Amino acid sequence: MDAHKRYTLRLLSLILGMMLILLATSFYLQPLTGDVTRIGGYAENDFGWNRPQPVFAQPAAPMQAAYTQYADVLAVGDSFSFGGLYGMLNFPWQGFLSADTGLSVATISHYTNTNPPSYDPALLPAIVAGEAFQKTPPRVLILEVVERQLHMLPEFAGSCEAEHRLTPKPSFSLNPSVPQLIEARRKQDRPSLKEQIAYAQKYLFAVLQRLWEKEPMVYALELTTPALFSNKRSDRLLVYEADIKKKSWDEKQIASIRCKLINAQNLVQKNGKTLFLAMVVPDKLTAYAKRLKAPAYANTSVIERLASAKGLHLVRLDQAMQAAVEAGVVDVYLPNDTHWAFQGHKTAAATLAQYLADFPGD
Repeated sequence: MDAHKRYTLRLLSLILGMMLILLATSFYLQPLTGDVTRIGGYAENDFGWNRPQPVFAQPAAPMQAAYTQYADVLAVGDSFSFGGLYGMLNFPWQGFLSADTGLSVATISHYTNTNPPSYDPALLPAIVAGEAFQKTPPRVLILEVVERQLHMLPEFAGSCEAEHRLTPKPSFSLNPSVPQLIEARRKQDRPSLKEQIAYAQKYLFAVLQRLWEKEPMVYALELTTPALFSNKRSDRLLVYEADIKKKSWDEKQIASIRCKLINAQNLVQKNGKTLFLAMVVPDKLTAYAKRLKAPAYANTSVIERLASAKGLHLVRLDQAMQAAVEAGVVDVYLPNDTHWAFQGHKTAAATLAQYLADFPGD
């Protein structure tokens, strides 16, 4: 056999071997369901949640395009507020808030359709200026934004000082009920072979990439206990790089975020009837900070710094999530995702309900 034929056979053998590895990996990998497993190229076999999740049988707070009719609570939020989309389960916090309080809840997304998404600067002023808000304003407007994206909040005109107070102080007579839930399990139905092969390619490339990449898009941080998640590799915490990068935000950026939130509060409370709540969703890294083995990643949160804003109605979900984690609650956040699991949504709703019940007034 001449050298050319030997070379051709070796090349074909190499290609065939790589194809077999890719095909075998695609059959090995469980269907992709998490955002950090997708972006980081991690296996659902290792990081997919295994404990069944209670979910609402029907959408608990369907999305609306605009505020057109009265609701006790209007939630304006991002992906943490529209559970059921993007492969998330149907257990949004709004459903639990309604069950905990008896208040009706409407939800509007302030995400834009851009790539990557941002927050729509025209939405909140349009809601406040709308006919329904003017005639039948909600009792509460909750502006929800995830911690790592606080710097993306749009500017709202104003003095950066809390101005509009609610007189008399709103009181909330809560009428809790028991929500109707069913049990859901992680998706195991195989997608098309094309989708699985694409996932396998991403996975294999990411395995190699992690050998030399110093700043990955997703970090796998070691935990002091493996008991906080229901996945196979529960000794690791998967987090976005953006969770870590916000540690570099300086005081000028924090002051700008405070100003945006206070001016949003002034805009909403100008009518003297609607209570504004800033709902900053703590990043996964913030919630599990006390359980990290590497202290270098433990002090990235900016929520405590925002809390110094005088007069801002900031609901301390960071403290509530950390307390749940410290109490050993399993799957407060999904191990394969940046979003909450059932326990996270339930904890957020209970924290909001308690804030309303205890609200002291401005």
